[in-house]
Amino acid sequence: MAMSFRVALTTLGCKVNQADSDLLAAAFESAGCRLVEPDQPADAYVVNTCTVTLVADRKARKLVRQVAARNESAVVAVTGCYAEGLGRAVLEAMPEVDVVRGTHDRASLPEAVLLELRKRVALGLLRPLDGAPATLEQRVRAMLKIQDGCRQYCAYCIVPSVRGPLTSRRHDDVLAEARDRVRGGVRELVLAGIRLGAFGVDWPDRRGSRFAPLERLVSELGQIENLARVRISSVLPLDCGANLFATMAATPAVCTHLHLPLQAGDDTTLRRMGRGYTTRRFRALVDAARAHLGDLALATDVMVGFPGETRRQFEHTLAFCEAVGFADMHVFSYSPRPGTRAAEWPDDVPPAEKAARSGALCDLRDDLRRRYYERRLGRTDEVLVESHDEATDEVEGLTREYVRVRARVSLAARPALGSLVPMRLVAVEADGMTGELAVGQVVAND
Repeated sequence: MAMSFRVALTTLGCKVNQADSDLLAAAFESAGCRLVEPDQPADAYVVNTCTVTLVADRKARKLVRQVAARNESAVVAVTGCYAEGLGRAVLEAMPEVDVVRGTHDRASLPEAVLLELRKRVALGLLRPLDGAPATLEQRVRAMLKIQDGCRQYCAYCIVPSVRGPLTSRRHDDVLAEARDRVRGGVRELVLAGIRLGAFGVDWPDRRGSRFAPLERLVSELGQIENLARVRISSVLPLDCGANLFATMAATPAVCTHLHLPLQAGDDTTLRRMGRGYTTRRFRALVDAARAHLGDLALATDVMVGFPGETRRQFEHTLAFCEAVGFADMHVFSYSPRPGTRAAEWPDDVPPAEKAARSGALCDLRDDLRRRYYERRLGRTDEVLVESHDEATDEVEGLTREYVRVRARVSLAARPALGSLVPMRLVAVEADGMTGELAVGQVVAND
């Protein structure tokens, strides 16, 4: 009888990392392993890391030490971007780490972990954990990775070095995986890629506009039976335009939610970053998206303290973000990444000033998010139910606009996971909204 091990996966960073973790999870399951939650006892702990900032690097090392402390006999494996770049040597030197695989050799990680587990059992160093594992809740949302790599080489970004060149999956392979996910109970697919809008650019047989492959894929995904939603994650402003927004609007399954990474609202800073667009170009994209999609939830990324960023230039960013009116913003401070152009420049914004700028931008983010939520009060929106909390009788899920909604529902009336239910939005929370089940009410359409 094959030996069954418990494996816990933890993912840091972007949606592409989440998609990569999904593939690792499938590989472990096909090998007979049982997946458990990261905070549960396990025979092996796998950490999928990010290296976009120094904070991400520190978070990865801290998490590795934490999971190693949960079971001293367990195998600890690390993968992801931090394991591909300069962090690989650091991880290999950590006594807590047994297996290291980067982004390019990640596929061999399950085999390496299983080999180490079996070796420890044979030597009497590990006894597989007994008892039934904690059951993972049914997943109704899943990442669908369609592309990897980047060739933009922004001045501050190490991702092209650790992820490699543009690589797109074949169109039919993506559709086949999407149908398999739906047959397995997934109701919402989130398209993920390092440079999502460049999907298909590397195909030798590509014809027409470089944007056409993503537009065609979005349209065809929207026709898959029983797939309730298609969500597009982060798209570089260089890689999208009115045709994509028109395709989204014409495909009922596509969510009215878009993530356009800004990084800076000042043209001088954008030019030094090597982003390839101006604030005028960015604003034109926003206007086009809203013209096609109405009051969509528009999210972004913004960096503070880039080398040479003056206080006045930061104030331009602050004013631009307020004028655009983002529904949400991911704010982070610049940190030098060895191997990038900016790492050779003086990191001349003092830490205290970076913290002050980050604080001001976070205050604006919170205010804009609250305003966005308040505009939705009293509406009835469709919520995809993702989880049940037995202790509080709450159900939780997301609207099409990526608003997290929690509602207390009696056991008798509790909707099934994966259900699309109407909920009236009745209160604003820090990280979402409170809803009430609104059976029979009409869902609002923007």
